[in-house]
Amino acid sequence: MKPRKRKGQPGLRRVDPIAIPPRPLYVNQLARARRLLDRVANRTAPSQEAFLARLDDYQDDLYSFFVSCWHVKDWLQNDPLLSSAIGADAIALVVKDVHRSFPLLICGDVANGIKHLGLTEPKIGSGAKVAMYGFRHEVGGAGISFEHFIIVPEDRVRGTHEAHETAYEVGCTALREWRRILEKHALPLPPRWTDPQM
Repeated sequence: MKPRKRKGQPGLRRVDPIAIPPRPLYVNQLARARRLLDRVANRTAPSQEAFLARLDDYQDDLYSFFVSCWHVKDWLQNDPLLSSAIGADAIALVVKDVHRSFPLLICGDVANGIKHLGLTEPKIGSGAKVAMYGFRHEVGGAGISFEHFIIVPEDRVRGTHEAHETAYEVGCTALREWRRILEKHALPLPPRWTDPQM
């Protein structure tokens, strides 16, 4: 449908709202999670003082990433545009895949541990959690880099052993997993989506 010019306003065109297809709301939540992970991608500060000054912001963004990433699932389940487009049964299949995804279950444990200051019902073994952070001086005086680590517990069902992975790597893997699941179900990703690089 061709946009119509408004009377008395040269150059402005009225856009018919029906011509703009609605985007499922979960796409916004996934894009938000990606922006939060992008914020923690730069984990270098020029000095120890700058490192300490930025630590709270870094932790806020990191914790918000895990909560946002895990809750894309809830946005899928509660998105009225998606429900009317593909139906509740199709959404249930997507959620089933989420609950089979080891990287997303790690996000779920971290998110719920952050949100509730502990886990009563972990999704993996004794529950994945943010354990510690470390920093090191970069070679050549380039500053200080810092990193949070996730303790991924042993999970006998999946045959995994306890491991320490950087929070950023866990986040990158989780977002790639969201892409895989959404593509499997022919659901849209945020515009111009690219997987994060480790």
